Amino acid sequence: MQKTKILFYDTEINSLNGLRRGLRSKRDQWQLFFASSPEEVGRILEQEKPLIFVADISDRLNRGIHLLKEAEQKVPGLIRIGISSETEDKKIFKNIQPTHQLLAKPFEIESLIRMLEGAISLQGKLDNSKLKEIIDKIEKLPGIPKAYYEIMDALNDEHHSLRDIGKVIEQDINTTGQLLKIVNSAYFGLFRNVTSVPHAVNLLGLNLVRNLVLGLSIFKGNQYGKPLDAAIEAIWKHSLLVAAFSRTMAQSDPDFADKHEFLFSAGILHDVGKLILLIAYRESYLTLLQKAKEQGIYSWELERREYGFDHTDAGGYLLGLWGLPDELVQVVIESHQFLAAHDKGKLPIAAILQCADALGQERKSDKSISFKDMLRPELLNMLEREGKLELWQTAAVDFINKGKSDE
Repeated sequence: MQKTKILFYDTEINSLNGLRRGLRSKRDQWQLFFASSPEEVGRILEQEKPLIFVADISDRLNRGIHLLKEAEQKVPGLIRIGISSETEDKKIFKNIQPTHQLLAKPFEIESLIRMLEGAISLQGKLDNSKLKEIIDKIEKLPGIPKAYYEIMDALNDEHHSLRDIGKVIEQDINTTGQLLKIVNSAYFGLFRNVTSVPHAVNLLGLNLVRNLVLGLSIFKGNQYGKPLDAAIEAIWKHSLLVAAFSRTMAQSDPDFADKHEFLFSAGILHDVGKLILLIAYRESYLTLLQKAKEQGIYSWELERREYGFDHTDAGGYLLGLWGLPDELVQVVIESHQFLAAHDKGKLPIAAILQCADALGQERKSDKSISFKDMLRPELLNMLEREGKLELWQTAAVDFINKGKSDE
């Protein structure tokens, strides 16, 4: 079996030696390269074409950042991970664009191994060279926002309270305003006015708020020009509705009630792949979306015919590159697939997401198309047989009616 090639760069020899010792147990699976100079990095990139490049990006001259940018051009599809010293984090955030993931020093070697294993696993799940090439060439691909990294950093600090983490988010005024607007909208149906991010975190949970912050950053407008920004705004509104439906439907069902936060996050991110296709194909993808709307079919069907992959593949690949949890990546990938994983009488969690998405499509459709028509026949039969369809639809309708009464 061919070993996975991974390149590490650090100007500190002791740090490289520590990595050598810590990763010794993986030598039978990984071919590891260590470089302490830009010249060594260039030579290894040229000769070995590694799958992953891990670079220290905390030096004052920004050599690690420059090397990541150069590597991005030299090795298509290269997965790029930045390592930074905690004392430098505030300066590093403005330079994280060439990285897919960021790891703060000091770190446990097990954390690095898990990150690397996740990146390697992703290649096996989505082995599509055209998809990887497109994602790698998009210069303005959105990165994980500073607030998301800072939340994760605070989570790893046992001295941080929920209030402290809320204050971290509030440092971004634009994100705070949008977050509070959504939290106080009908999407959540809260019975009280939420006036601060710490209050939102306390009511809704940190994981939900964290992924809402991620969604707000990804679908931020005024970046790509009027036609594309309008399409991105429409995708964001649909994603919010699907997230709200997914959460409400899960809360109504004892089999999925403990997954309502997770399903909200999945709804927020399930169409992130459409953003990638918009950035890559621009007006031609807008035409494809319009064609799908006119024909009353899902866009993924046309995407597969046109590109050889669809937006769920693209979204799953991007979220995987960012190091988001495998379960979330998998649900995004499965958000339009037939759920063959129906096993031992238990529905896979993506079934709720598919149903919520169909309900969202029904509400924005110009034609009188029932959401049932948008579900695959196999899934529709499965849901009707187990009594889920009526339960979930009732929960979604109640949610809509409550939103209308609150207006």
